Amino acid sequence: MERNNPVDEVDARVEENGVLRGPVDWVFPAWMIYIEDKTRKIAETFPLAEEEKRALLGFGDVMKNLLQRAHEQAKAKLASIYDAIDDGNYRLEEGRLYAPDGAWMYVGEEPHIVIEGVDAVAYSPDILKLPREKLELFQLGWEVHEEEGGGGHPVYTTADPSLFLAWAAVRFGELHVAVTRALLLEDGVAVEMRATARSWKKRWTKKEAERLVEKYRKRGVWEPFLTKQLGE
Repeated sequence: MERNNPVDEVDARVEENGVLRGPVDWVFPAWMIYIEDKTRKIAETFPLAEEEKRALLGFGDVMKNLLQRAHEQAKAKLASIYDAIDDGNYRLEEGRLYAPDGAWMYVGEEPHIVIEGVDAVAYSPDILKLPREKLELFQLGWEVHEEEGGGGHPVYTTADPSLFLAWAAVRFGELHVAVTRALLLEDGVAVEMRATARSWKKRWTKKEAERLVEKYRKRGVWEPFLTKQLGE
């Protein structure tokens, strides 16, 4: 029987659900497959200088390294927690379940384990080459969605690799990227990624951004509305 192409399988999952989820030994490699495939295809098809292509592929390599490290940590913690539960040798304290070796998971409304110390600085090149005015319209839509502000810089957290790359495309430059959590969902594990765009400053509050998006929509300017809808 012919095996499915892993890229096609991951693409289908992203297209169907956005958030990749599944067994821990599937979901982290799936993120790596998606990032590697999309950065390679962008480098091959977009009109980028050789230096920009190298930077984009280097960005993909940094992401894959982070995901590999996070995979190893998540797998070890989950195995320890599973054994503790199976043996009945655990303790509950302030919404956390602790294994004897100190590994823990949050057991509240959004069960998860925290990924610690898996972060790096990466450089994402400008792949869209948009005029500044057009670029800011797309950025405006992200500010309405779930973009936060950390130290005045835009911060974005997602478990959807396609949204992560779409956000990075308009917040290019120096990014501080971290794998922050493994979300424990009913249908598997999901990977949470968090990035801070150090090359940009937040320009609007969420209320200001919402007002501007609606203003532009009434004028028939759809770029902010598009990126706002992407994240919903």
